[in-house]
Amino acid sequence: MSGYAKPSSIPADKHQLLKDRYPTEGPTQLAEEWGVPLWRVRSWANALGVRVSQIGRRQRQAESYASRSTLNLSFLDVWTPALAYCLGYIYADGGLEKDRGGHRLRLKSLTSDEGVVLFVRSCLGSSHHIKREPGCYDLDGTYLNPVTRVAITSKLLYLRLLDFGLQPNKSNLDLPYPDIVPKDYWSYFATGYLDGDGSIYVEPSKKCTVAFYGTDLFLNGLRDRLVAVGLSNQEVKWARTTHVVKWSAREDLIRLSDLLYPSDLPFCLERKKMKLQDYLRS
Repeated sequence: MSGYAKPSSIPADKHQLLKDRYPTEGPTQLAEEWGVPLWRVRSWANALGVRVSQIGRRQRQAESYASRSTLNLSFLDVWTPALAYCLGYIYADGGLEKDRGGHRLRLKSLTSDEGVVLFVRSCLGSSHHIKREPGCYDLDGTYLNPVTRVAITSKLLYLRLLDFGLQPNKSNLDLPYPDIVPKDYWSYFATGYLDGDGSIYVEPSKKCTVAFYGTDLFLNGLRDRLVAVGLSNQEVKWARTTHVVKWSAREDLIRLSDLLYPSDLPFCLERKKMKLQDYLRS
């Protein structure tokens, strides 16, 4: 019954619609609108060489789980300073997992900095358990600071975050900087990333440095965007166990203070902000 259609047998007004909509919507919605069987829409699409895209497939999978989700996933629909900040933090200190136990986003921070984990959890409307692990000594006698963890189990959230460029096991991948982040939100994304995988420190010589740590490809993309908005061009270097890009010149620090800590920033780690701003006031 399903057979293979020839392009000449497809109604002329359907050609462009199939090319525009089938990759992201699939056959179901089109079949309902046109009053034809699913097999016919699939046959027409096959004749035109149109396939369902990976993003389209994930979108439909995500929609099928929407009614079961209690999270505030509309938070991910529109770019805001809060979304850009949270995404930056997730790129730094978050992790996607998929196993027999389900799909989840894991967040962690030092307990002294747990406000950032709680902020991301709140933005997503999550009520998932907050786990606080006390400090302890490992087998070689090194003291491990107290850590706060949250695991947000949601296939829908997992699928949505894939569309932002995240991947499971990202710490072992050299993911690029996500082009999906609009230019107006680069600075908020950078602040979130800094709060997860960055540092602001003042050396005994009174030299202040703002540093971002991560993979080579990602940091080159981050550096290029910060250079595009006024910072000097600095090389991404290997530093013992990871890559780093950093700025220490006073004019760069002034620019970074303005970029990273605008008046409409929804959240940040105050200790990092104050370290930079106290240095610039000294």
